Order: sequence, then C-alpha cells, then structure tokens
Amino acid sequence: MTASYHHTQQLRLKHLKNGELFRFTDDVRVPGFTNFHGEFVQGELLYPANVSYKKISTRRIQPVECWISGDVNICHKTIGQPVTLKAGQSQLAVHTNVTPF
Repeated sequence: MTASYHHTQQLRLKHLKNGELFRFTDDVRVPGFTNFHGEFVQGELLYPANVSYKKISTRRIQPVECWISGDVNICHKTIGQPVTLKAGQSQLAVHTNVTPF
C-alpha cells in the first residue's frame, strides 16, 4: 500500500510518484559536529535547495535543469548522475515548484 498525501501534511519525498520533479525545501546537509578545539563544523552540503530533482525510483533521485516552454509546459534535462538516498531521506520535506527562480 502506498502512502497518500493529505493537504494538511508537509509534502515529503515519499509522497511523490516516480518521474515527478521537485525541490527540497531546505538545503540537505550531513549533520555538523564539534571538533577537538570546541568549534562547530558545518556538515557537507548534499542536496542544495536551489537545484531541481527528478524522482527515479523509491530510493533514487537525479538532478535536472528545468525551464518553461510555452505557457505552462515545464521541460527538463538531466545535469548529473542519479544518486541513492540514505535511510530516512525519503522523509525530507519537498515542494513541487520547480520553475526557475
């Protein structure tokens, strides 16, 4: 049974169907840590919020470049290799507004 999206919930990556375009609501980073000097080190950026992605399968996404063709047609082309999501990353918040900024 697949999960369904209700408008009162935050749209999550797991709610999208294969082939849908999306953007993450916030930058996705590796968790930060405190080094031995006591300074906080920011985690590495995994998925920037200003890049559009296409959901390929349940655990795979691919970065794409999007543009508007005509009135409302959104076209895209791949700009990177598909990546496999880690455990729990299908719960990340997304939005489907993929039109260029």
